[in-house]
Amino acid sequence: MLFVLLLILYRFIPATEAIPREQVTALSFLALCMILWFTEFIPLGASALVIIILPSIMGLSTLKETLTAFPNPTIFFVIATFALSSALMKVPLAKRLLLSLLKISGSSVNFFLLAVMGATFLISSIMSNIPATAMFIPICMSFLECYDKEEDKKRTGRAFMIGLAVAGMIGGIITPAGSANNLVSLSILEETGKISVTFFEWMVICAPIAFIILPVSWLLIIVVFKPAKIEKAKVYDFKKSLETLPKPDAKEIFVAVVMLTMIILWVLSSWYTQFDTNIVAIVGMAIMFLPGIDIFTWKEFSKEVSWPVFLMVGSVLCVASILTKSGIASRLGELLFNVTPGMSASVLVLKLALFISVMQLLIPNGPAVIALTTPLVITAAQEVGINPAILTIPLCVLASWTIIIPLSAVPMVTYSTGYYKVTDIGKVGVPVMAIVSLIMCIWIPFITSVVL
Repeated sequence: MLFVLLLILYRFIPATEAIPREQVTALSFLALCMILWFTEFIPLGASALVIIILPSIMGLSTLKETLTAFPNPTIFFVIATFALSSALMKVPLAKRLLLSLLKISGSSVNFFLLAVMGATFLISSIMSNIPATAMFIPICMSFLECYDKEEDKKRTGRAFMIGLAVAGMIGGIITPAGSANNLVSLSILEETGKISVTFFEWMVICAPIAFIILPVSWLLIIVVFKPAKIEKAKVYDFKKSLETLPKPDAKEIFVAVVMLTMIILWVLSSWYTQFDTNIVAIVGMAIMFLPGIDIFTWKEFSKEVSWPVFLMVGSVLCVASILTKSGIASRLGELLFNVTPGMSASVLVLKLALFISVMQLLIPNGPAVIALTTPLVITAAQEVGINPAILTIPLCVLASWTIIIPLSAVPMVTYSTGYYKVTDIGKVGVPVMAIVSLIMCIWIPFITSVVL
C-alpha cells in the first residue's frame, strides 16, 4: 500500500531551488526501492524487475538507458561463482580441508571450533559465503551428537552455529570473489569514481584484516558462549568418521586443479590484464561442462544458480547509475556524511562504520546498502580529496557483515538450526564490528596510499 501510494503521490512533492524536480523524483525512486528491499512484500527477484522499469515510468531514463547497467561483467562473474560453489559441493574437497585442520586442532572442542571456522573462512574466500557456510552445518550437527547432555549440546551448538556464520562473512572479504557485494561495489567504483582495484590489490588490503579478525572472533565466541568440554575419545571417533572418505577420484582432482588455476590467474591478473577476472571465472565455469568431464549438467547448474541474486545485482547497478546521474548521490552524501574540507580519512571511515551499523538494522540487504551508499561515499571522498577506494572498500566489508542481528542470508542459514536466539549473535557481532572499524580506520588509509 505504501509503495503504491508513493508511486501515485511523488509527482505532488514540491521541488525547491536546492532540490530540483529531477532529484525529487530520484529520491522518490530510491524510497520506492527501499520499500521493496525492506518489506520484501514481493520476492527479491520480482522486486528487481520492478526496479528496472520504475525509472522509465517515473521519467528518469528510458528502459534502454536503464538496462545499460545489465551487460556489466560483474553479473556474469556472479553466475560463475554459483558454478564454482556447485562444483565444490559435488566433491568432498571441503571435508578434506576440515579433516586437515582437525588433525592440527587436537581433541580440544575450542580448537575444533577454530578448525571449522577456519575451513568455512577459507572456502568462503573463493565462493559465495552462503553455501560455504551451509556445507559445514551437517558436519557440526553430527559432531554435536557426541554430547550426552542436552544442555551441553545446546551451549556448544550456539557457539558453533554463530561461529560458522561469522567465519563465512569474514572469509568473504579475503578476495573480491568472496562476495557478490565486493564485485558490485568495485564495479560502481570503477564506473563512477574512475578507480580500478585489481584482485591482488584487494587481497593486500583486505586479507590482513580478515586474518586478524577470525581469531579475535573465535576468542570472543569461546569466552561469551563457553562451549562444553567433551571426552577425547569421542572427538577421536568423530575424526575417524571423516577419515573414511574415499581417495580423491579424477573428478575431485580436476575440480581442485581448475579452482587452483583460477585463483592463480586471478592473482596474476593484477599484472597481466589478459587474465581478466571475469573471463577467468566464465572460462572456469564453461570447462565444468566439457564433454567427458561433466562435473555437473546444465540442469543441475540451473538449480544451483540464484536467479533472484542475478537480477538483484543488475538492478542494484541500475539504481546506482540513476542516483549518480541525477545528482542525488552527491546531495545525500552531503547530508549523511557531513564532510568538511580537510576531514581525515580515518574519521570518515569511522563515520561510515557507524552509518553502516545502523543501515544493517534498517536494510539487512548487502546489495541494497551497496547500491545506496557506494555513490555517496565516492562523492564524499572526492569532496575531501581522498582516494574513493579508502571508503568504498570498508563499505564492502561492513555492508556484508550483518552480525548484529541475523537478518541476512548467511546468519539466517545457521539461525534456522534453532541453536541460538536473534539477540545472541550481537554479543559477538557488536564487538567485532567495533574492532574491525578501528582496524580499518588506521589500516585502510595507510595501505591504500601504498598499493593504489
